[in-house]
Amino acid sequence: MKYSLPSAALAVIALSLGSCAGPSALTAGGPGSDGLTMAALSKQIGQHGARNFTLTRMKPGQLASDQLSHPIVLVVTAESKMEGGKQVINVSASSHLDSPEGALEAVGKIGFRMTQPVNYQSKPNPTPTAEVHGSQSVAAAGGKYKTVVVEAFISDEKLPDTKAT
Repeated sequence: MKYSLPSAALAVIALSLGSCAGPSALTAGGPGSDGLTMAALSKQIGQHGARNFTLTRMKPGQLASDQLSHPIVLVVTAESKMEGGKQVINVSASSHLDSPEGALEAVGKIGFRMTQPVNYQSKPNPTPTAEVHGSQSVAAAGGKYKTVVVEAFISDEKLPDTKAT
């Protein structure tokens, strides 16, 4: 089956980083995700951060020449803190084998795009890698946290077409 996002797995995380921030939810019901619901598995990190993830499966025969279908987990993390009147947002995206805490697995392309409170994205990776990190500062009037929206993605020939929103 072919979809509009070739060889891509997307995870979208919307973090409300205000005083009543709670864990965000992600449903990974797209093709290749086995219809898993990740809402209960999302993780709040401190008062102003969260981690979320989605699953896809590696095509059989892509790992150690075996014929098994291994899960690849795309993990996206966003944390905020106040420094000198600015909200500092740290973002990371990583790909893991079998579980969110599994061994890192290099993929052809991995990255993230922050769409709120500012537009910011990771730089393209020239060689296969398993994780990317970035940081951005925004003005925080009155020391109030702004909502952060981050989208992470992986793309590789060994992964089926997958989308999760």
